[in-house]
Amino acid sequence: MPITANDGGVLRELETVTVNESGVLYELETVLANGAGVLYEVHSAVYFPDSLTWRYGRTDASAYKPTVSDNGLTVSNTYSSIVCNYVVSDVFEIKGSIKITVSYSHQNRYSNGSGGFNIFDENLGENVGGFSLTSSGSKTETYNLTTGKYHIGCGGSSGSQSGSGANNYTISISFSK
Repeated sequence: MPITANDGGVLRELETVTVNESGVLYELETVLANGAGVLYEVHSAVYFPDSLTWRYGRTDASAYKPTVSDNGLTVSNTYSSIVCNYVVSDVFEIKGSIKITVSYSHQNRYSNGSGGFNIFDENLGENVGGFSLTSSGSKTETYNLTTGKYHIGCGGSSGSQSGSGANNYTISISFSK
């Protein structure tokens, strides 16, 4: 539920809510309202996406589309083509301090391979989270993110004397305060 203010006859949704405490302005993380004895959150300084958009990271993979579900919070690959070895999310924005929980799993298509994921901070220009697995398996980890822009990448590939290919892999993401 957004908080609006009347600014010269125009209603504007507030992005931040501040309080004046002895002449010092502080931004509130949350604003609560009392409705019949029950507290309701009416404003939060925390924002995270409720959906993600994905694409394969290689330009020569344009003929393929990753399998996406849960509004893009789960994405997977079942193609064996090596050009499908990596997916990347569009850039998304975080406001405030949030937790991101990532569950990643992959199955090596051939005898030797690996897979994993990373969280890339667009502002810092570096990875701020992630892990890799050198054998088939799965792992779940939670990371703290703060205000900024990010994208996520994941994938995996394997090979043997028979050839090489993209692994079957899945990544599921959830955001929380």
